[in-house]
Amino acid sequence: MLNKNFRFSSVFLAFFLMWMLPGFQAFSKLPVVKVRFANPIYDKATLSYLVDVEFQSDQPGLEVFGMNVRFMYDNAALKFASLKNFQGNYQTMSNPMVRTGSAASGSVFGFKGSMDFVNGVVQLKSQTNPIRLTTTGWTKLFSASFIVVDPANFTVDNCCPSLIWDLENDPANGGFMPGDDGVVITAVDPSPKMDSSPVDEVAVNLTLKGESGGPHVLFVTDEFDMKIWPNPTPGPVNIVLDWKGIKAMEVVVYNVLGAGVFRKDYLAGDRIKFDMSQNASGQYMMEMNVGEARFIHKLVLDRK
Repeated sequence: MLNKNFRFSSVFLAFFLMWMLPGFQAFSKLPVVKVRFANPIYDKATLSYLVDVEFQSDQPGLEVFGMNVRFMYDNAALKFASLKNFQGNYQTMSNPMVRTGSAASGSVFGFKGSMDFVNGVVQLKSQTNPIRLTTTGWTKLFSASFIVVDPANFTVDNCCPSLIWDLENDPANGGFMPGDDGVVITAVDPSPKMDSSPVDEVAVNLTLKGESGGPHVLFVTDEFDMKIWPNPTPGPVNIVLDWKGIKAMEVVVYNVLGAGVFRKDYLAGDRIKFDMSQNASGQYMMEMNVGEARFIHKLVLDRK
């Protein structure tokens, strides 16, 4: 659970990589492509930490064309090393950029240190021997590697640091950061020339345990069956969700300084509705806590 006395710097990471390749709508319905971190491996001798990046499609035969690889992690726990172990004909377009926020920037995610933001591009370089995404399992395309700064977090009884995809629950909203379009995935256009077509991106929330009692890894992402409306809002906020399997949820709203401006616990079946009109217009971060899972959504207040 997050400390309710956060102080989150108003200086968010103000950079984003614009990467949109020409293409056209080649599907009658946009494919849904899910992405997740998986298969954590920690080498205590070298303090290296590796996770796979895996994909799944709801349409058979789909091939990924490229991806904006955007995620956040705790600077006090990890140091990003590289994207590696590329499958098939994928490669990075350039070395991923890493930006570190202010000392308090990680507090909104419960980090001990500042937030590091990785922004890279992975793209298909040729279509020989294409890798088709599975619709039932998961297909690995590459891995992300790190150096462990704080080995104390990598014990059987402690959670490893979170890796957080920069993706809103509603892909139309883009990423968490102002002006950032978040994780973007494109598919290979099925026309004769190799081009890109859009997909709907979804980041999958996972809690993983390594083999043989290995490190417990909590990946906090943003896949959750809920709707938040209106957003932007003049004040009233409604959250509609399927309570199936959920007994309770805590809702907390933070301003850009990390100060909590609203907090309430809801039980299964409750109508989730509250009013933000007593606050100043601007951007807020809304956190929904369900057990050990944490979901974060951007909320815009426009009192007009």
